[in-house]
Amino acid sequence: MSKGVDLENYGNVLKDCARVLKVDQNNVKALYRSARACFALDKVEEALDAINRAIDLDVTNKPFQKLKDDITKRKGIVDARNQENERKVARRRDVERALKTALKVFTPT
Repeated sequence: MSKGVDLENYGNVLKDCARVLKVDQNNVKALYRSARACFALDKVEEALDAINRAIDLDVTNKPFQKLKDDITKRKGIVDARNQENERKVARRRDVERALKTALKVFTPT
C-alpha cells in the first residue's frame, strides 16, 4: 500500500470518528481509533488528547495505556525534531543577518 493511500485511509478514519463523537463524545472506540489515526499521522498532541479522554472513560484498558505510552514516546521524538528545526531556522536567520551587516559595512558607498 502506498503512503498516499495510508494517509487517505487515516483521514477517513478521523472523519468517521468525528461523526461518531459528535453524537456520543464518550464513545471510547471512536476515541481510541482517533488516537491511533492521529498517532500514525504524527499528530501527537491530538492523539494524546484522544487517548487521554478514552483512558478517563476506561481506566483499566491496557491497549489504551499501551497506545498512550507509544504516543508519549513519539511525542518526545517529534518535539526534539521540532526544536532542532527551530534551532536550524534561528541559526540560518542569524547567519543571514550577519551577512547583510557585513555586506553593508564592506560595500563602498
